[in-house]
Amino acid sequence: MTPPKLRPSEVHVVPAAAQGEPLPVPAAIAVMVRADRVLLVQRRNPPDVGMWGFPGGKREPGESALGNARRELAEETGLRAWALCAFDRVAVEARDGAGAITHRFTLDAVLCRHAGGELRAGDDAAAAEWVPVADVLAGARALHRDVDRVLARALALGAGRF
Repeated sequence: MTPPKLRPSEVHVVPAAAQGEPLPVPAAIAVMVRADRVLLVQRRNPPDVGMWGFPGGKREPGESALGNARRELAEETGLRAWALCAFDRVAVEARDGAGAITHRFTLDAVLCRHAGGELRAGDDAAAAEWVPVADVLAGARALHRDVDRVLARALALGAGRF
């Protein structure tokens, strides 16, 4: 069955923001593996206080995904890195007690290679650690959604071997 053809005057697009839902905020996460350990940070601020995930955050105007990942990595961990490539995208929604969407993010996962610096927790990270990959894949910590899946994909691409 062929859908009916609509004239431009018959098409009404209602943006998500006009429907009361927030638009997705572009952001990036830095995925860095060294040998058998992956860099994770523990969140200091709501909505994910205490959860472990990759360093990352909102993109600044005009900033690329790779630049975003490098900047957030430095702010949250004190480390510098070469941002090699964006290899995955994660959609994240935060909801209030009634189930309404309060925040939406589109996270570009960026594969990074360590380039220097001293590890320390900074910005909105309560802690920053090199965590054994096996612990992450086994769910040994309270992780953000998709951390294990994104890590597995990074490992399949060769993360930690270069």
